[in-house]
Amino acid sequence: MTRSKHLSSKALQQQNFKKFQVPSFRFQVKTFLKLGTWNLELNLMRRPERLAEVLREEIMEIVGYELEDPRLLSCTVTDVVVAENLRDAKVFVLVQGNEPEIKEAMKALQHAATFVKQQVAQNLNLHHAPHLHFVRDTVEENAARIERLLGEIGLWENLEKEEMEN
Repeated sequence: MTRSKHLSSKALQQQNFKKFQVPSFRFQVKTFLKLGTWNLELNLMRRPERLAEVLREEIMEIVGYELEDPRLLSCTVTDVVVAENLRDAKVFVLVQGNEPEIKEAMKALQHAATFVKQQVAQNLNLHHAPHLHFVRDTVEENAARIERLLGEIGLWENLEKEEMEN
């Protein structure tokens, strides 16, 4: 009697399993396809670019909060470009101030590069952190210079009017 009761409960379990097997399989396939697309999107961004983005955020925090050098108060990390071999990274820094202040800030950043590299390696659990080369970012300075030159010849107002019309 117990054997037949056991078989019937086992058969019932198999029936329940068969009922739920197909939907769970479909769910797994859909999830895999969704994750597959997500992983595909991540793989489109190469490893140096992914590392550069993480490095930019980490270096920004280290320079902003952990370095207590007063020459670095006006420094902003704008971009990081990592080499293909992941050994070197150019860190673009925007420094506000006059030319001697900018030179002093860049000198302070080069002096602190080893400390920043160690902190990055420790915080991101990297066995080999890239060697950091701090470079002055002149994009905004060049943009301001171009705006000033366009304003001098009168083209800047014409461009602004065209943008307002569109």
